[in-house]
Amino acid sequence: MKLIKRYANRRLYDSDTSKTITLEEIAEYLRQGEEIKVIDNISGEDITSKVLGQTFLKLQEPKGNEPLINYILTALIRESGEGFINLVKKLAYAGIGMAGISPEERESIFNAIVQLDKIQLDQISETNENLLEKLAEQGQKEADKFLKGIKEKFDEVTQHIQ
Repeated sequence: MKLIKRYANRRLYDSDTSKTITLEEIAEYLRQGEEIKVIDNISGEDITSKVLGQTFLKLQEPKGNEPLINYILTALIRESGEGFINLVKKLAYAGIGMAGISPEERESIFNAIVQLDKIQLDQISETNENLLEKLAEQGQKEADKFLKGIKEKFDEVTQHIQ
């Protein structure tokens, strides 16, 4: 894994080559299958995701394909409206980005998705149980009211017969 440091002047520094690098060079590392980790040299914070986002956007600068680029970025933002994990699931299930990663990484991603789904399902399940209990109680009240009405009509009819 390549360790990249970002300095206060926002320059990126490749620790392996002892040179400053550009976002385009980071993209090239990734295309070659390299894994990278970017840390802020002052705070030590892992800022890999921020730099990857900047790299993606830098590479997508309009070069005559503005409508297509706008469409893709808009679609990503819209799809993330259901939550970031749902976007990741859609991308993973569609196989986007899966070709360039190892089977272990792929399994790790899918396990993370399953774990998050389990947490969401547990929450939904708990909510649904409460909802079902309330619906059952309401249904029982309605049934009792209906049966009471039938009993009253039955009693009324039987009084007229006698």
